[in-house]
Amino acid sequence: MHADEPWGEATPAGCTEGDARAALSPKITGLYPDYLTDLNVLVCPSDPDASDDDPLQVIEALPGQYCPYAGLPSRADASYLYYGYVIDKGEDTDPSIDASFFGAPGAARLPAQLVYLMVMISYMEGESFLQGPLGDKNPDNDNVLDADLEDEMKHGLISALASPPNLPVGNADRSELLRFTDGIARFLITDVNAPGQMALAESGLPVMWDLVSASVNGNADFNHVPGGANVLYLDGHVDWVSYPTAFPASKGLALMTVFF
Repeated sequence: MHADEPWGEATPAGCTEGDARAALSPKITGLYPDYLTDLNVLVCPSDPDASDDDPLQVIEALPGQYCPYAGLPSRADASYLYYGYVIDKGEDTDPSIDASFFGAPGAARLPAQLVYLMVMISYMEGESFLQGPLGDKNPDNDNVLDADLEDEMKHGLISALASPPNLPVGNADRSELLRFTDGIARFLITDVNAPGQMALAESGLPVMWDLVSASVNGNADFNHVPGGANVLYLDGHVDWVSYPTAFPASKGLALMTVFF
């Protein structure tokens, strides 16, 4: 799952505030400290903010008080992004949406599949279209983030707004967005008789990567120089992807950080 808002509206009275926004990262309580023994692994050594005193904004107990979340990072996505869902249409050549739909100037474009995903899981107060569990400060509905997602109405709207229009923007030409689970790549195979397709699907699915951000005027920020991202794929291998050659080191994905 994601590192959403395990403490609800705010951290308890005995805790420091930390970063109140939701984080696009794995659910840290499911990893730390049993599997992830050192939180510094979450910080890229080349991240310009890595030298900050507390880039992960770790929650601490106030003097003389008890804090049940002490030691947990509130900004676990400081260096790396993790959406938790299969993204198989994230390239700049895949269906995309004009960013002006979200109030951006210029001709910036966003991957339609990523927009569909964030419309499904994001929460924005006052926007009925963006009422997902990620960021609503309600831990009781975070289980939604651990399941496949599908909404025909939202899919139809995103698909109609995309260019080219009216194409499926879910996974494997469907309207469904698949949560990462063991063996999920089999749902992307088009020819069950091709023995290499499973391995090919797993080796090509990004799971977690260096943060790459951009502004609508085209300027981009990276953890690494020259620009790009180290990418962890579903089969466990890590590869370097230069910006802006391919997803997730692509212009469209970098622009997503402006809006979501």
